[in-house]
Amino acid sequence: LAVRREGAWREWVNFFLSGIAEQARDAIERSRRLHDLHREWHGRLTTARTSALTLRLLDALFESPILTIPQAQAILGVRSYLSAQLNVKKLVNAGILKPYGRVSYGKMFAAEDIMRIVQS
Repeated sequence: LAVRREGAWREWVNFFLSGIAEQARDAIERSRRLHDLHREWHGRLTTARTSALTLRLLDALFESPILTIPQAQAILGVRSYLSAQLNVKKLVNAGILKPYGRVSYGKMFAAEDIMRIVQS
């Protein structure tokens, strides 16, 4: 309103740029937290001598933190449902994935730590 009535462009631009700066600081902090989490999980799985497939699935969680076994199959490029299921189970056993939702068929799994960081 002050821009229209008084031509207070400088104040409006300062207000607008302050908002952009705050959002940028928030994005940097979230990115740092996600990077630290990825490094921690990767290290945990590497010391447990986890397969390259499990590490690939871990990386994919940072793009989409909720998945099903068929989605894991597609991410891993494996034909076997069992192979995808075993890799998901390794992430569940490592505390990275947890069952998500209340469905008995087509179970979903979520990386809740990633979701918390993104949603905070």
